[in-house]
Amino acid sequence: MTNVLYYINDRAKEAAVCSLCSDLNFDCKKIGSMDLSRTIGSLAGASSMPVSAADAPRSFFAPTELLVFCGISRQQLDSFLDEYHKRNIAPIALKAMMTPTNSNWTVSQLAAALSQEHAYLQKKKK
Repeated sequence: MTNVLYYINDRAKEAAVCSLCSDLNFDCKKIGSMDLSRTIGSLAGASSMPVSAADAPRSFFAPTELLVFCGISRQQLDSFLDEYHKRNIAPIALKAMMTPTNSNWTVSQLAAALSQEHAYLQKKKK
């Protein structure tokens, strides 16, 4: 199973994230624009996951950047994030752990939900 799914358009940041994944022995997989209607579980390689959601929206939300962590422990996530900050990789606002619930969501659905949550938290900070 892929440990990190990513949607990053900046080539330097993509290379930095992939290098970090390699150093931590994580498999990483790029989410392409054609994958926005695929489920998180299918992209992560969970064999029982549907390839696309039946209720996927017809118009897609395309994130600017997204990281999805799949099948890793909290300790592994903390190690990734600590090393991410040590390497001074520019922040990625939309991040999630794959769960039994969101594994059935499309990339577009997950990104839209994360974007709404991020906007809410940013507004609440003010």
